[in-house]
Amino acid sequence: MNGDRLRAGVFHATEFHRLQEAWLENLVPLGARRDLFRATIQGHAVISKKTANLKEAAWLQELNAVGLGPKLHGLVEKDGEPFMVMVDVGGINTQAPMLAPRGFKLNAEAIAEMRRQLGILLENGVYPLDIQFQISADGRRVVLIDPELFRMRTPGPELDRQGRMTLETLLFNWRLDERIGE
Repeated sequence: MNGDRLRAGVFHATEFHRLQEAWLENLVPLGARRDLFRATIQGHAVISKKTANLKEAAWLQELNAVGLGPKLHGLVEKDGEPFMVMVDVGGINTQAPMLAPRGFKLNAEAIAEMRRQLGILLENGVYPLDIQFQISADGRRVVLIDPELFRMRTPGPELDRQGRMTLETLLFNWRLDERIGE
């Protein structure tokens, strides 16, 4: 990963693939959020997120380079506002277990995949202050999302411990809600 660029936090729109405004169609707000939309781009389902700060797009571009996160298609300006456009991975967000569909539980396979993806971050010196995943209803597809609170750090035991605690906090909330399966 390009740690120097991420540490500096200076990103320019020209560093990302530019998409045509007319391509972004059928914007529908995703829940109550005012910055996140489901949309289509040339017939493909995408998620579009308003972003005044290109840091999240830069993180997503770096994660894509190591096989993590939803694919970033690029940036588009719509009605004068910048939007990040990425693949719509669907699924259930791990941020709030109580919002998951009734009866959905995290299975051992999904948890192992979350730990594997966290391991890739830690190996690359990435410390997630917050970590989220989208998980398919069957628990077989796990996609790391929302990297805006990631930080580059020098790898080491302390980083490893803190990063693992971030994931364990997420899992603890699922355990409290009795949403961890066998």
